[in-house]
Amino acid sequence: MLTRILRSFQNRLRTHYAESSQKEILELREAFSQSEARLKEVETERDLARREAALRHHIQVNMLEYFAKGVREARVSIDPSQVRFKLPKAKKIANWPALLDEEFAIFECFKDPEETVLDLGANTGLAAASIFKAGCRATVLSFEPNPQHHPVLSDLKSIFKERFDFAPLGLGTSRGSISFFTPVVDGRAIDQLSTANPMFGLPWALPENILIYCMNDLANVEEPHLQFCETQWPIEPLDEVLAEQRFLVPTEKIAAIKLDLEGFEEDALTGAQETLSNHKPLIMIESGNREKSVDGLLRKQGYLYADFHEGSLVLTDMITTRVNGFYLHSEKLGLYADMGILRR
Repeated sequence: MLTRILRSFQNRLRTHYAESSQKEILELREAFSQSEARLKEVETERDLARREAALRHHIQVNMLEYFAKGVREARVSIDPSQVRFKLPKAKKIANWPALLDEEFAIFECFKDPEETVLDLGANTGLAAASIFKAGCRATVLSFEPNPQHHPVLSDLKSIFKERFDFAPLGLGTSRGSISFFTPVVDGRAIDQLSTANPMFGLPWALPENILIYCMNDLANVEEPHLQFCETQWPIEPLDEVLAEQRFLVPTEKIAAIKLDLEGFEEDALTGAQETLSNHKPLIMIESGNREKSVDGLLRKQGYLYADFHEGSLVLTDMITTRVNGFYLHSEKLGLYADMGILRR
């Protein structure tokens, strides 16, 4: 009897240790798998960091040679006729599945078809399409100096009909022309990064934007061939354009202005002082309130800064970290609150 009890106890012990050992083995395997996965993540992060550092150095060296040292050799300079531009179809732009940036949702609040939103720096029209996609019922007038984009914008006119028009111009403080610079990576123009700002010093955003493009779109290229293409594009002050030209859309009531001019925002706003004073439009501007000169110019006009937060705007004096920010004229705060634009 005692022997039977002892054997039973021994069997239970063996079962217990076997189960415990199996559980420990499974736990160890799980821990090993997690460690292995984390090691791969660390290696990937390390490789990306090394590639980013190498690309950043490569971009900075090329930009300094072209803009600061004035090197115009074939290694860093390219003739416009040799540049490949890859442009989207207008139908694809018009039916883009998402907003260009989430801040464009604000344009849903503009319901008057007699009002107009000015799109300064239209590129291929994706911003205008996003304004409409957000639910805006106002018309849109775009400005774009890059002739490569004009065929797409012309096609958008036939799609959006009387709701859209564009002017083939850049905007500045006076009439004339200005040199625009387009980065060219491995022979392909990154036309959305075209800028006039290097005339007045290296633009802070350009090297970072080129870096982002290389990291995201050229994942297998260690050292892309970076060049710059220089072209002359016409510019005019916005006040003179609106006073002298007629468009397919009305310009008697300017409800809002969107700016994305790669560092040329201050000049465009300086040439739009009458427009700002007469219409006091809402302003959406890339870089928000990070540019002190732009911030000071608009505050002198009676504007206050606001950030986009959960579908509406909130007044703030904090420097933004968002892609786009907003300026609201102090005389229209009540109206914007009633429209659902400004959070009470």
